[in-house]
Amino acid sequence: VAALAASDQSGPVWAGLVLLASVGPECLLRVDGVLAAPVIGELLSFLTLRLGRGAIVRRAISVLSRVTPPSESPYAWASGAAMSTRPFWRSFLLEQRALVTQLPVITAALPAIAVPTVVIAGSHDAVIPRHTAIALRDEIPGASWHELDGGHDLQLRQPAAVAALIAELADRVFDPVFDPDAEPDAEPA
Repeated sequence: VAALAASDQSGPVWAGLVLLASVGPECLLRVDGVLAAPVIGELLSFLTLRLGRGAIVRRAISVLSRVTPPSESPYAWASGAAMSTRPFWRSFLLEQRALVTQLPVITAALPAIAVPTVVIAGSHDAVIPRHTAIALRDEIPGASWHELDGGHDLQLRQPAAVAALIAELADRVFDPVFDPDAEPDAEPA
């Protein structure tokens, strides 16, 4: 959203853009509209994420311990620990509302992004569908797409690979012979 807002300003604001496990076209589920709705969204978010927190945590631990490979377990625990220190239900509600109201605006503005863009997605992301990352790549002129082994929290699961892709973009953008019209790789790395 910030990159799109900044693109309306005169002069260069951003040199490049990295979209990591990003929302985009066709990422909404039917339940997202309900969770973002006035009154019912607040009620569901509060009841589920505040009052039902203990039950949700126990269920999440049970499910995640069955489906998460041992190598991924520390990252799942780190994500859970990060969410345990804030009023998660309010953050969730605000994020849902912003997602539902702003996604059409963001999607419509994707073709106007005029900076080199790297789209990074996880091969096993249960939050953002694979086709959303591909649509981002297709809608943003000159964007490249990279699929890394892992789920949604790639910065935790694949920090070296994510950092390498960011560094590669920075090298391209700040290279004195950078050609913004050159075709990037379209296939995942």
